[in-house]
Amino acid sequence: MPEAKAAPVQWTEQDITRAVAQWVEWWRCLCVPNVFLGESRREIDLAVLTKSSILWAFEIKCSVTDWKRDLDKRAYPLSMAPARFYYVVPQSLVQLNENGRPITPDWVPAGAGVVYLKNDRVYATAANCVRVTDTPSIGYVRPCKSAHRIPLAQVYCDELRTKIAFRYWAHVCGKDLTRAFTVEPVREHAAIPDCHRCRHESAQPVTHMITCPTCGNKRCPKASDHRLACTGSNAPGQPGSVYQ
Repeated sequence: MPEAKAAPVQWTEQDITRAVAQWVEWWRCLCVPNVFLGESRREIDLAVLTKSSILWAFEIKCSVTDWKRDLDKRAYPLSMAPARFYYVVPQSLVQLNENGRPITPDWVPAGAGVVYLKNDRVYATAANCVRVTDTPSIGYVRPCKSAHRIPLAQVYCDELRTKIAFRYWAHVCGKDLTRAFTVEPVREHAAIPDCHRCRHESAQPVTHMITCPTCGNKRCPKASDHRLACTGSNAPGQPGSVYQ
């Protein structure tokens, strides 16, 4: 049997989003990635709506710099404050104390939970090879207690359900169905690359967080303009990126 040699796990923003969705059991709730919610257009990396219509919010951070920049975001309006708020990071961002236990960074707000994706590996033995897969195994730095048990307002629940439905059909049909959010009638057109530049030139509303189709990072220049090369990085201040 050949030996499987595994390199360290490289968690991208898209990989982490999928892992968290599996962790919360997406088939039991509503998971909407990369969404702007409400009149304030509050950005949420992964919004989870439970069966009881309770909102959980997950912010995905792939670097310490990006993690600290999150403190500059607007606070959640009281009408859509999540019952649970988590930061999700790769294991490489987690620091340990002298006893080997994870340390919560001092910039993390009180009440926010912190979880990390472990760099575990699964070796699946096939008929003629050993296949290596990354497992979405999650560890706690600090658990998050429920801040309240108040269901999300129905208008926001409807907005989440509508956006995930439109996103699905836009993907399947290659049509821009997000115009149903505006007063204008829906106008069908051929599918275009989903980058900030094309959205701006075609006057399409941005109802979700646009990420690079190659690396899955929102700050990659290719997410801003599909003609630019993918850098595989989510670092702020990259030339060509709308995130400066």
